[in-house]
Amino acid sequence: MFPLTQHQLADAMAQTGISDVTRASIRSICSLADILAELAGEPCVRLELGNPGLEAQQIGVDAERAALAEGVANKYPSIAGVPETKKAVSRFVKAFLDIDIPAECAVPTVGSMQGTYSVLSLLSRCGGGKDSILFINPGFPVQQLQARMLGLNIRSFDIYDHRGDKLADELERQLADGHVVAMLYCSPNNPAWVNLTDDELAIIGKAADTHDCIVLEDLAYLGMDFRTDVSHPDTAPFVPTIAKHTDRYILFISSSKIFSYAGQRIASVCFSPFVFNRHSDGLKDFFGLDTMGRAYIFGVLYALSSGTSHSAQRAFAAMLNAAADGELNFVEVNREYGKRAARV
Repeated sequence: MFPLTQHQLADAMAQTGISDVTRASIRSICSLADILAELAGEPCVRLELGNPGLEAQQIGVDAERAALAEGVANKYPSIAGVPETKKAVSRFVKAFLDIDIPAECAVPTVGSMQGTYSVLSLLSRCGGGKDSILFINPGFPVQQLQARMLGLNIRSFDIYDHRGDKLADELERQLADGHVVAMLYCSPNNPAWVNLTDDELAIIGKAADTHDCIVLEDLAYLGMDFRTDVSHPDTAPFVPTIAKHTDRYILFISSSKIFSYAGQRIASVCFSPFVFNRHSDGLKDFFGLDTMGRAYIFGVLYALSSGTSHSAQRAFAAMLNAAADGELNFVEVNREYGKRAARV
């Protein structure tokens, strides 16, 4: 029953091992919210995990069942990804981002969590004195944990203080010494819902070219800036992306939010052809593979998981193709996010 007392809050925090809510992980906050909801006898409006509680897209469920019935469970999938899925990712990004990513440059991963960790693993071995990742905050906190686990140095700044033209000056300050191998951001991001403008993306792209660093763009909430309707495939307006402003990019496309398919852990890393085919002496020395694409697939992913589930890839392909065909309006379905934000 409301209101909860300070004693109840303190006791719930003690149960979850939280000493400071502002520094707690997302998963710890989930546990705390569960306890408080039970105490209050009222559900919480849940924004901390990015899980709206929507039903998984039935198109994906049906495709995955069909794949399992066909007997894929006893076969190792290609580490590079099932061809059907790679082609579907290529179609989807063309339909909604208006960019050309060849199927070979689209590599399915076990969710974008594995996607970012594996890409950071790759970048940590490029050498040449580039040993740092620049995070444009607010973002997904666990990505900084991933970088720390890999021994990468972390730099960051808050986008709130550097909007518009101020962004160029801050990027120059952060990148000038040549140690940053990549910049990483989420747009839109959860829970702040910051959206980088096309002008800001152009500034980031120019900085990436000037200082030869790669832009990692996490599009987990793709299409969820509901102020602009980007739900119609192959029709402007398209989803804003760094890919319009530089060839030095890697995108992360996830099924977890756009298709409410979080439980099956399926996503795709999308390399620009420039990055995929880029040579690296550091990668050749470490993996014996001299291009970033080959080192990523046959070095990093091979060691991490030896590929991504056949059936989940088939589900992903079915949902991506349905969206590209105009049969599945995932943007309209996900307006529930906007409705809940309005309640908050």
